Amino acid sequence: MAGKANRNHFPLVSGCAMTIHKSQSGTFNDVVYEYQRTHSQPLLYVALSRVTSIEGLYMVSKDNDKKCYHGRKMIHPSYLYKMNFADYR
Repeated sequence: MAGKANRNHFPLVSGCAMTIHKSQSGTFNDVVYEYQRTHSQPLLYVALSRVTSIEGLYMVSKDNDKKCYHGRKMIHPSYLYKMNFADYR
């Protein structure tokens, strides 16, 4: 008994992945970086500086959070009361 079979074809693109540490001293046209808030600033710098242009940089996160938490300094509210803002003018 002969049956009818359908086959779907789709193109495959080869890719590779590596850790941030292994990518040091390399440059890449495209970089997909999975952003994690727990990464240190030096590690973040190494990850983002491997791409040759901003158009080739893709940042993703597991929880789809669109915020970047690096570079912001947290100041405890009690410290604000002790600051003399006149010194900073």
